[in-house]
Amino acid sequence: MRYCLVRRALAFDQANLIEFKLLEAWSEKLMQSRLEDPAPGYARITMKQLELADRKLFCMLAEKTREGIKTTIKGRPLDLVFKECSESSEVLALLQPRQGTVSAEKVKEVRGNSAEPPTKRIKRER
Repeated sequence: MRYCLVRRALAFDQANLIEFKLLEAWSEKLMQSRLEDPAPGYARITMKQLELADRKLFCMLAEKTREGIKTTIKGRPLDLVFKECSESSEVLALLQPRQGTVSAEKVKEVRGNSAEPPTKRIKRER
């Protein structure tokens, strides 16, 4: 996934839409948030959450640049609004760990790292 984000950043830079280092910083933020350990009782950030945050960022960029994305005297329009959009609460909320599931590692800790599945209970007829 990392290489895909780098290719996209290079393509946007070549098309003169946004500076490479801005999209590279965003890619790094996505990857870093994926690697962070969540608080107890929360699940690690999923790839789907990264995708949703990235889509939300680009939707916000599209909304902020409705007048066009051609380079002007002020610079590239995406460069001018990128920081505002990438730091918005709507985007950052999607990168927060969600409450939830117990990971497989936690299950192993509870079971005592045994490779055996739990024993089945036999139903007794009444």
